[in-house]
Amino acid sequence: MAKLTPVLVDLIRRPDTNKVMSTISEDGMPHTIVCGTLTVPEEDVIAVGRVWLNRTGRNIQRDPRAEFFVWSGKYAYSILCEFIGNSADEKEVEKMNEGLDKIGLGTSTVWKFRVLAVYDEGISDTMGERIS
Repeated sequence: MAKLTPVLVDLIRRPDTNKVMSTISEDGMPHTIVCGTLTVPEEDVIAVGRVWLNRTGRNIQRDPRAEFFVWSGKYAYSILCEFIGNSADEKEVEKMNEGLDKIGLGTSTVWKFRVLAVYDEGISDTMGERIS
């Protein structure tokens, strides 16, 4: 288990940050999607709203591993995670929908992922190194 740094939490929460999620497809190949918004309900958990994630959902059911890649400018991070469950908690869904509303989407379910490791993939002296 790993924790997200305050700098990374801020980057994840910013609406102008690029965010993608990769899962492992049935044939073992990566399957990557754009994430409209991510939240950080705990320092070791990332949450994403379930919006049109049919293929991704099948992948997660078969193999709970996922990678989130977030970047903005020279800052980039790979966040290795494991799916830990769904949430329909009203407060969590409402918070997720605050971000999704801005892009004309909404959800009734939030997927949660436990952070296992974080790697710096940006332009820095620690590029490629595990930082958490």
